[in-house]
Amino acid sequence: MSELTVTQLKTFCKKADFNLEDYHYLNGAYMSPLPMVTEQAGIEGMRRKRIPMHLTKEHFFSYRRLIRERFAQLIHGESSENIAILPSVSYGLSIIANNTPCNDKKNIILVEDEFPSVYYTWEKYCRRHQAELIVIKRPVEVENRGSLWSQAIIDAIDENTHVVSVGNIHWQDGSLFDLKRIAEKAHAYGALLVIDATQSVGAIDIDIKQLNPYALLASSYKTLLGPYSMAIGYFSDPLCSGEPLEENWINRNFSDRFAELTHYQDHYRQGAERFDVGESSNFILTPMLAESLKLLIDWDVRKIQQYCQYLTNYLSGKLQAFNIPLIGNRDRGCHYLGIEISQFDPDVLVAELETSRIIASVRGDFMRISLHVYNNIDDCDALIDAFKAVLSRRTHRATHADVTEVSE
Repeated sequence: MSELTVTQLKTFCKKADFNLEDYHYLNGAYMSPLPMVTEQAGIEGMRRKRIPMHLTKEHFFSYRRLIRERFAQLIHGESSENIAILPSVSYGLSIIANNTPCNDKKNIILVEDEFPSVYYTWEKYCRRHQAELIVIKRPVEVENRGSLWSQAIIDAIDENTHVVSVGNIHWQDGSLFDLKRIAEKAHAYGALLVIDATQSVGAIDIDIKQLNPYALLASSYKTLLGPYSMAIGYFSDPLCSGEPLEENWINRNFSDRFAELTHYQDHYRQGAERFDVGESSNFILTPMLAESLKLLIDWDVRKIQQYCQYLTNYLSGKLQAFNIPLIGNRDRGCHYLGIEISQFDPDVLVAELETSRIIASVRGDFMRISLHVYNNIDDCDALIDAFKAVLSRRTHRATHADVTEVSE
């Protein structure tokens, strides 16, 4: 696909497909807004449930099928049979851990400040199997953090590595991990690569064939623009013969034969469908997720990635004038910007954001800016103006203090 021109980038914004009122919403890493068509799909699902005779047998399977097909297409997968419908990433991680026997390889690699669900799963696994949990520290450098952190992960992988569990980007500051090189090193040593793509898939183009992970998981309510309480998992062929967490009726063979459900089946449905959570037909949430996935495919994630890069590059260029430390453009996710705010009074900064109707996350010494198709240059300029206002007040106070000291 050819690169979007500057003119095309300026007109690519999809804000009109959302209803954000007059807020500058820069916090998609916390939770995305819902596209209006996704909201409407949920309303229609509620109406069907309100009058149950409108729900047919097909409703138990049709949206699940669409979700599998569309997510497989989104990550360039060859088959929808490797896709499972889950309630959360933690549920998927439990499936992976329960179906990954410990062998003579005795360590599992994570990164520092990993999301709790990921950390707890693998920490418990290591305790259970007397394995070593290796945590790769975050580099102190800001500018080249993604590259340095990726290299540290790569250097740690050796013949003793059983699992490398890492996100596409770090959920706190947006540091971009070089998954291609990490995958190559992991495969070279027979290590299993597990990717938490919750903060990336739908905003960053991911090619499952190139990475060949053991598994990839993503919650739906962030970059996938979907509802809360749903997640999707890609499970590689070796995992697809594993045991599910639960024994529900719909993940068994011939579950579409309602009149024969008590003709109990010994075998699960084909592929990763065996891992589907019970009641995965959720008549409200599944049509919503299916609609959001369709939007992302129609908009083309490669174009979304270029658009988000355009916005964050613009924003970082403006912020550099304030001498604020930033993670370099090549070392962060295209839709993420980690802004070091240790030089600011966080209460004053947060108050200015609220006054300007800017929604962003403050995480320790960093402000996390996370963008998507619902953002535009006006949102970026609003944030720049907020920083200008805070800096101006700080400069004014410093000048006033100097005058007072001289007068005394």
